[in-house]
Amino acid sequence: MTSEKHDRATQLADLAHFVLSVARDIRIYGQLDPEIIEITLLESLVMNHIERNPGTSPSRLCDEIGLRSSNASALLRSLETKGMIRRIPDPEDRRSVSLQATPLAARNLEKVRAAWTQLLARHVDGMADVAPTIELLSALDESFTRAGVPVLPRPGRDDRSCGLPPTIHQLKPEPTVK
Repeated sequence: MTSEKHDRATQLADLAHFVLSVARDIRIYGQLDPEIIEITLLESLVMNHIERNPGTSPSRLCDEIGLRSSNASALLRSLETKGMIRRIPDPEDRRSVSLQATPLAARNLEKVRAAWTQLLARHVDGMADVAPTIELLSALDESFTRAGVPVLPRPGRDDRSCGLPPTIHQLKPEPTVK
């Protein structure tokens, strides 16, 4: 392997490592507000899909994010119990429902995003241009979606961690990124 290919391979592996590590830290430390309604990673995946596809059906949800119907039913029940979604019956076919995020879910997401902003503001230099990072991660997200890359953890993995490695960071303040 040429030095250039090795450098690119190392950079891509490092990118994956840091995305996973930072995602785990955000998950652990970014939702300390007691008013935030906690949801699991799988519930978050379902909520993201419902918010991006309002009115989707449970069967379409299963198809598009790779859930078994029994797992989706349990997740939807949990989200409904937490007040995050509503099932709206189809007036023409009572067997069909569409899924909608609730106003409570919208308020919760605002609180989560505010908590994330506070957390990251403590660790990212105020002069750092985060736009290129957002652009790269957004492009990766779109690419995975187009390619049909599975979004669920492998069987046997804990839903809460999705196989993420242990964090290398502590709660103490870290140096800012420049």
